[in-house]
Amino acid sequence: MTNIGLELEDINFEEIIKAINTLNADDVFNGLLDHGLFPEKIPPCFNTKGLANFLKSRKQCELDFSNEVKLNRSTKKSHDYMRYDSLRDTNIPRHMGIPHPEAHALQVNAIKYCWPEIYSIYEKPVKKFSRIYPRKSKSGKIFEMSYRGDDREFLEEQEIEWMIGAQYVAKADIASCFHSIYTHSIAWAIHGKETSKSSNKIISPDGSISHGNMLDKFTQNTKDRQTNGILIGPHTSSVISEIILSAIDDLLQSKGYAKVTRHIDDYAFYASNYAEAEQFLKDLASTLRKYDLSLNERKTKILSLPRPSVENWTRRLNGFVFQRNNLNQIEFSSIRTFLDLALECSLTIEKSTPLNYAIKILGGNEGSVAQSERPSARRLTR
Repeated sequence: MTNIGLELEDINFEEIIKAINTLNADDVFNGLLDHGLFPEKIPPCFNTKGLANFLKSRKQCELDFSNEVKLNRSTKKSHDYMRYDSLRDTNIPRHMGIPHPEAHALQVNAIKYCWPEIYSIYEKPVKKFSRIYPRKSKSGKIFEMSYRGDDREFLEEQEIEWMIGAQYVAKADIASCFHSIYTHSIAWAIHGKETSKSSNKIISPDGSISHGNMLDKFTQNTKDRQTNGILIGPHTSSVISEIILSAIDDLLQSKGYAKVTRHIDDYAFYASNYAEAEQFLKDLASTLRKYDLSLNERKTKILSLPRPSVENWTRRLNGFVFQRNNLNQIEFSSIRTFLDLALECSLTIEKSTPLNYAIKILGGNEGSVAQSERPSARRLTR
């Protein structure tokens, strides 16, 4: 009998992970309707679980591409959105928006119809720069800011390897990214700028459908037909922004850049010398301008390496040892000391991130800390 075996180096883990995480159009539809209307900052009592099945059972907010009159009628269903402010980690308000359910549902249907095209845009970069993009999750959401899936460890190891071979890291982010996105640039990313500017119709005279113009129109309708900016909060905006930013990533790769990570609109490039880091920032700025976007000058910097792989406050909080009594309950004095440490870290970096992180640990939602490594704080003793 022939002994068939595989060495670890023969296994393409990237392809396996990609196959596991690949979304189909129905996954996207269900995820955006059941979990993507309300931002994560909204209290969990507000949710839309079951909305996808509700709309499907009643055939509401569907798009009829066989009837141009009905389709045009759907494109006229624009609505204003609900505004609210959420404090950033720097305690500066972030202007969020909750779209009207009808406008949101129509945009989701457009995304579902265009999903193969959207997915092809996401896959254009040979090596994915983006670390937060649509993918499957156990919760049913297609976007998770604190994603910890199968590829997290692989990506972290890859970034550490880049750091070892680099002398500098160039860091930058896009100025007011979501508020600066021009909805017409969705079509630029999908069809090219010149082609898109030749017509803004969804259905062409030959009967073909312009996915870019369709997404442009239904995205406008979530902001009462405004073309400047997309809402911060709903997951549909993350789908739309990734279309444009993936196209930008592809252009950067065509210039030879590979050691790049992007978390939404935050970029990091690992450079072998200072001149290379400077050139990346110049190329990034010029590429963003093709989509009417620009760099945030205050957050653009070149840092020397080596540097810690995680921020110092993370290590301090993760390294804290809770004192427990003989019933394995956390002592109240230990909790107080832990929160004092978190508050000290927050004051040092002038952000509330460490304190928020500590509260999640104590609440049993540890994020990056394993349950076995952090005792539950639901029962406290004095």
